[in-house]
Amino acid sequence: EKQRFLTDVLHEVMMLDGLASSHPISQEVYDATDIDRVFDWIAYKKGAALIRMLANVMGQQVFQRGLNDYLMTHMYSNAGRDDLWNKLTEA
Repeated sequence: EKQRFLTDVLHEVMMLDGLASSHPISQEVYDATDIDRVFDWIAYKKGAALIRMLANVMGQQVFQRGLNDYLMTHMYSNAGRDDLWNKLTEA
């Protein structure tokens, strides 16, 4: 499964991220018409690749602890852009 992720997602998204038409994962949304522009397939694949890289660098156990703390903290509320990163660095 890990090898399949590398070939199906990671290599493709890294190649496409180098194109001029690529965009950052985090973007401002000003109205409802921006949603389709921001949440396209490349944003999801880049997000998955980033999460996998973070888990590998931090170690699976530390990553899971930070992710669990993030989910428990924001269970019934909204999370901001930096909230996940803050919880991962606290772990």
